[in-house]
Amino acid sequence: MKRVVFVGNLGSRAVRLARQRAEELDVPFIDLETIYWQPGWKLATFEERQHAIAALIDQESWIVAGYSKRCLAAAEEVHFVRSSKWFCTVNYLWNAVLYLFRSRPGMPAHCPEILGLYANVILIWRFDKDIGTELLDDISTKRS
Repeated sequence: MKRVVFVGNLGSRAVRLARQRAEELDVPFIDLETIYWQPGWKLATFEERQHAIAALIDQESWIVAGYSKRCLAAAEEVHFVRSSKWFCTVNYLWNAVLYLFRSRPGMPAHCPEILGLYANVILIWRFDKDIGTELLDDISTKRS
């Protein structure tokens, strides 16, 4: 049994590292963005997200990219991928340009990056303040 979570800022390459690790270990890989978002960047309902995460957690092995308190609690390993804001911004923008008018692989249809470009760059720069502190608290609680 192997349950691993990779978390980090947008553009930190946490998804890429998680996908590579899943291939190495031959276990299912799940990007939580595919659970949270529906076609057209519509947020799945709370009930849909909770049901999908419960089904995921019930699996014997998985590697997840993304932040979910329930996945963190069920994980045997947690990897916090820490990268500078500049690195994350450049990496995110590079990938956004590649998928500016179409969905990234694995994402629902009609989720082009152009629709979230500005908000995502702001999120990268506010990550430590808005998400990072809570995330680090959750990781340290898990270690205790």
